[in-house]
Amino acid sequence: MVKDFSHLEAACALYAEAVRLVPTSTSYALNYAHTLEANGRYADALGVISTHLSSNGSRTAAGVAASQVAAILPKRRDFEADRWRPPTETASAAATATTAAPTAAPHGAGDPLGPAEGGRSAKAAPPEELDLLALYFTAVKILFVQGLLSAAGRLVALLEPGCRTLADLHLTLVRNENAYYCCTAMLMATLPEQLPALAPLFVLGDSHSLSPAWRTVHWGDAPRLLVPALVTGLKAWHLRDGSDFFPKANFESVVKALPDGADVIVAFGEIDCREGLLVAVERAKYADLPEAISTVVGIYVNVLRKLAARRRFRLMIHPVPPVLNETRAVVVQFNAALRRAVEAAAPTLTWLDFFGALLAPSGDALAEGMALDGTHMNPVYLRHLETALPSC
Repeated sequence: MVKDFSHLEAACALYAEAVRLVPTSTSYALNYAHTLEANGRYADALGVISTHLSSNGSRTAAGVAASQVAAILPKRRDFEADRWRPPTETASAAATATTAAPTAAPHGAGDPLGPAEGGRSAKAAPPEELDLLALYFTAVKILFVQGLLSAAGRLVALLEPGCRTLADLHLTLVRNENAYYCCTAMLMATLPEQLPALAPLFVLGDSHSLSPAWRTVHWGDAPRLLVPALVTGLKAWHLRDGSDFFPKANFESVVKALPDGADVIVAFGEIDCREGLLVAVERAKYADLPEAISTVVGIYVNVLRKLAARRRFRLMIHPVPPVLNETRAVVVQFNAALRRAVEAAAPTLTWLDFFGALLAPSGDALAEGMALDGTHMNPVYLRHLETALPSC
């Protein structure tokens, strides 16, 4: 409850005490790591995971011992040294002439959704292993978001053989951690271990900020590295005045870490389209769907306008991805309203006009080749985003 109402520091203190009192509790360690993550304390979160796995090294999940995962995780000093940081102007200029979009896969990374190896049938994960498996998956997520792709690739390679034998993780209590893991592992297959030293173009968003992550786009006369600024589980609705649900606090901590004057692509709204808008209409919160969309878009755009003014950000608004068949009609309406509101807020905000390229010619399906895992876009869509970037 303390975390849910955005008292993240207090929640961290309580979880720290819980972990101290019950060092064998994987549930406490997992919730502590997630709370630190929401507070933008990624090194601390990975430290909690590493300490728990080292202290409970004989436990296993998906056939992988906790000690094996702990051996891969970087120590804090190495984490701080290896995580992504903006390059110096000299380093960025040196990389500009030679950098292309990454195509090489990190060691061991590959498609996490293939069949069980050796023809083995998949089985349900034992319930007592789920929290430990979620802790493994969270470590992969943190390493990926922080740009430690070599360590993330080694961890994916360790976990994949066992994960391929498990069925229906998306139906368990660790479905969210599993979703992030599957998406991240698939994306790793076409990323290099070492990131180019390029000026960043930040992608502030929900899980849809992962597909562009660590890829290169050309903007003006120079390549730019798309750097994820992940806010887990945020609806645009959460940004309203008076909201105290913790994803809003997560948004604020992530935004605080961005440099003043940054170039930022903003990508929220998909969770509203998937979970929030129709439910609100069904509960008679709004007369109809257009009223619900208008309200949420108004909240979203108002927050972004204030943010651009306060932090001197150049904000470019990403259309909501139309991946899910079930919500595509809502997404189309939401994007139409969002585009109108963003264009009315120009030049403070800029609409990235490539939504039509994501749809099949019929307009009622995702364009061929654009799907990744059933929920997120394949990074190939970035060719359309690149062409929609405004003049520098």
